[in-house]
Parts: sequence; C-alpha cells; structure tokens
Amino acid sequence: MADHIRKQLRDAAKAALGALPPSAGVVHAYRVWPIEPASLPLVSVHTPADEVSRASQQEDPHDPETIERVIDLRVTAYRTGTEDALDDGLDASSREIEAILGEGLSVAGVELRLDYVGAVLDYQGGDQPYGSVQMRWFVEVIQAANAPDEIIA
Repeated sequence: MADHIRKQLRDAAKAALGALPPSAGVVHAYRVWPIEPASLPLVSVHTPADEVSRASQQEDPHDPETIERVIDLRVTAYRTGTEDALDDGLDASSREIEAILGEGLSVAGVELRLDYVGAVLDYQGGDQPYGSVQMRWFVEVIQAANAPDEIIA
C-alpha cells in the first residue's frame, strides 16, 4: 500500500519546488514550527484539510464506493528582510512558486490540476523582522473509498 494521497501530494509539490532558486531556501514537506529567523528563507508545504463527497452510489456491495476528495494544499514561503525589501522578496517567492505549481503535479502517474485560490501575507517584527506568504490551491481527485492511496482520476 502506498502513502495516503495527502502525503503523495506534499511529496510531489516538494519535488516540483526543488526547481526553486537557492535563494528561496530549503523546501520542507510539512509545517515548520517554531519559525526561527536565523533559519530563513524556507518553504513549507502542507495539506491541512480535505473534504470528501460521494461521487457514486454503491450499488454492488462488492464494488467500492467512489469518492471525490478536494485537498487543501498550502505552500508558505518565509523570508527575512528590511521593511522596504520584505514585500518585494515575498512577492518574488510567490511568483516563482505559483509558476511552478501552475503547471500542475504528477501524483501516482496521474496529472493533477491545481486550482489556485489566493495568498495571505503575514509579518513578524522584532530584532530580525521576517514575513511569510501562504499560497493556497485546491486539488480534486477521484478515489475508491477504500483506497485513500490511489487515484482513479
């Protein structure tokens, strides 16, 4: 049995984001806590939620029910910078990440479209100010209800 689809999606996103320039920092396929400004820049990929709905009625008890799963994929880029340069740096990270993931991802041999739904920027002050831009995509897959590691479409 392969890994759950959420892990496969995180791993595929992390691999794709390996094309980011070194100035983007290390890409992690999980949330990074706590954030230490000295460890920045970095990129975090996580899937905090998904929603599932029935895609087909189970008519034959020997056939598994088909479900539609919409996965919430989030990528957060963190960087340090002066107040003047922080927005520009976060926007540059956002541009690079959106361009890569805008091409979609291949997961378990299936090409998946990622629907970009927006971004939120956040800032932390202190001795070494830093900020983040969290970008969000929805990814829709069709699966058998008893196979959360496989994609039908």
